[in-house]
Amino acid sequence: MRPVQIRARTGQTDLTAYQTIDHAMLSALGGQQLHAAPDDWVILRSGVVLDVMPQTLFEQAYELTPQPGLSLAPDDRATLEKVLGFGTTRDSAALMAAVRKLASLSIGKVEVEFSVAQWDELAHRARKRGQTVLVYMQQLVKKLTQDLWTSA
Repeated sequence: MRPVQIRARTGQTDLTAYQTIDHAMLSALGGQQLHAAPDDWVILRSGVVLDVMPQTLFEQAYELTPQPGLSLAPDDRATLEKVLGFGTTRDSAALMAAVRKLASLSIGKVEVEFSVAQWDELAHRARKRGQTVLVYMQQLVKKLTQDLWTSA
């Protein structure tokens, strides 16, 4: 099993740990031999075994620290891919590109940038009319085009 980052409840943060699968004898710091039973936690610093303990003791002394990044439940990934397109959650670059594409509005080669609050307002206006944001924005662009050519 791959070690995970942990933090001692006393604040020490440069530790990793993993749960054992089988019985094992491990050499700890100072040459001490430690027995690890299945599901015991092995505590390490820089790859050196410091201690072995059962789950209950581990939970009292340590906590898992969040790993950098975003984790999504399978249902959430499926929902995102339904909205953004197949494969958009395969990695962060694909997800960011899909979000940028979804959040952008362009008329020809002109990019129109909106703040989050402005997008929220557009969504609110679309909902009031029983429309999607896309339909509402298409109507706005159509009106802009008509206004541009009829007022000229």
